[in-house]
Amino acid sequence: MLFSRLRRSVRIQKTGHHATGHATGRTTGHTTVTPKTEERRPSFDSAWTLTGGSSLDLCECKQLGMEILHTIAGIPSFSEFETKESGLLCLEDMISLFDKMSLCQKCSEHEHSPEFLGILCNKILAQCQLFRGFLNEMLEQNDQDQQSLLQRDYATATSQERMSLLCSLTYLQMKRLYGCVARLNEKLEEESTFDEDSWSHLRGQCFQLAIDSATLCSRATYFRNSVFW
Repeated sequence: MLFSRLRRSVRIQKTGHHATGHATGRTTGHTTVTPKTEERRPSFDSAWTLTGGSSLDLCECKQLGMEILHTIAGIPSFSEFETKESGLLCLEDMISLFDKMSLCQKCSEHEHSPEFLGILCNKILAQCQLFRGFLNEMLEQNDQDQQSLLQRDYATATSQERMSLLCSLTYLQMKRLYGCVARLNEKLEEESTFDEDSWSHLRGQCFQLAIDSATLCSRATYFRNSVFW
């Protein structure tokens, strides 16, 4: 499950440090693992009620949506992940699930699909915007924190090259999210519940996020090149 992967990727905190979250820390050896509380995860059924029905029972999109909601509710601060890339991988998993939903023909034909898919997309977009801001702070501070950048250890890569790679990978995912929203705009526009203004605004926000992420790539590349001069 995607939510289980998220919990495994959160940084293990040293004993004696202040544990975040509301759950009681579980001590193993010399480390304390602070799990996210299950109560923080929103009820999928309550979120589903906001859309007026459960029409998507006919396809797998209800389960995909449930997984996205559970994951979003369990995401800690991006600084708590083992690496910065771990946070991006969490977003990538959610975007992949949403991508499947955007391709589902049955889902797009249901009356309540536009509203529910819009809710999901707004929640994913909010997390992506937070991550983009997280990377922006990384560039401004020249990655002075102790959190590793990438999952793999590129022995010959400099810190600046790792930052540039992370920003490039982020841009690719933000571009994917925009593609999902653009696709849904075209597929859902014939539905009676389709709110053209809301979806147009959502599409514009995703487009701006992709542009802002591309700007991060340019900044990271400039910073990397300036180091060698």
